[in-house]
Amino acid sequence: MLNHLNILHGGELVRQCDSAIGLLASAYAGTSVLTAAIKEFSFKRRSQIGDHINFEVSLIETSSRTMTFYATINLERLNGTNLKVGETIFIFVAVNKDFKPITIPTFTPKDINQKQFIKRIKQQFHL
Repeated sequence: MLNHLNILHGGELVRQCDSAIGLLASAYAGTSVLTAAIKEFSFKRRSQIGDHINFEVSLIETSSRTMTFYATINLERLNGTNLKVGETIFIFVAVNKDFKPITIPTFTPKDINQKQFIKRIKQQFHL
């Protein structure tokens, strides 16, 4: 959906990102999830007709009931150029069929590279 400037509407990008990360959060938790917070959503460049938008999503931490995700939003132009559109931090809460928060598995980084990446993201976004 384009806005009045004929570029991708920012709210549409947030909606798509919420849906994409929500699917991953639900798969991780093994249950339904709800968006608890959008801690940050920065737009670094505009997207135009023909751009292919994609999300690179990383789980960066869990609490007993929530999952915090970092995502980079990228685009690929028709000419093959790849650019970063933005970054975001979403927090999801796992819920049961009555929409009550439930416990989820603890996330533990697997290696030093993952730990360093998570540390950098937490510092960048003051988490």
